[in-house]
Amino acid sequence: MLLQPSRTKRLKRRSSRLRPLLFKTFGVLAVIVLIEVGTRGCVDSVTSRSIHSKTVGVGDVNVASGDVPAAIHYWILGGLQNGSVTMHDIVATPVSIASLQVTSEDLRFSRPALLTGKADLTGSAPYRTTVYLSPKNLGDYLNATVRFQTNHLVATIEGHNMNVVPRLKGRSIVIADERFTYEVPLPGKAYLPCAPDALGVGNGIAVSCQSDALPPFVARAATR
Repeated sequence: MLLQPSRTKRLKRRSSRLRPLLFKTFGVLAVIVLIEVGTRGCVDSVTSRSIHSKTVGVGDVNVASGDVPAAIHYWILGGLQNGSVTMHDIVATPVSIASLQVTSEDLRFSRPALLTGKADLTGSAPYRTTVYLSPKNLGDYLNATVRFQTNHLVATIEGHNMNVVPRLKGRSIVIADERFTYEVPLPGKAYLPCAPDALGVGNGIAVSCQSDALPPFVARAATR
């Protein structure tokens, strides 16, 4: 069925009116996305650099802000929430750390501090701290080459072949079979401030706990 000429003209006029509106809508959305990406990238970058500048023996720092939209939380509400701070390649005793991550539902990044290029994290408990030990971290402590097969740690320690599932005992990781037992002490309370309550095994070992305060090592670098 052919459209009547008058109806065809009305459809063309309607289409011509809608086209500019669509372009404006897409333009506004593009600006919002750019502001969101720019705000989040700026906050994360400035905070990461600030924290890293106040640490010793840390390879890198990565800050990830949480809430969306970040622009509203930062520019209007005065901070960002639900973020995380991750420190990488930490030289520590008795064992070095591949990564240390702190997360919280109320980990706030202060706007006034960031405007001066400084990190200032505030928040409220609980904080979840996770320490990840790589095969190299464990191998350096045990003086052995360590690798993982699924959830098993495989190593030759003092001439004895171990193929075991690591377990948690207090503030130590226990590597034991029917003949030998080895313990790897966890990093001190400056890094893992609370009693560990979870252990995960993959290509390394992750241990986490929940605390009422930021780990002192993080707090010293992340607050003014």
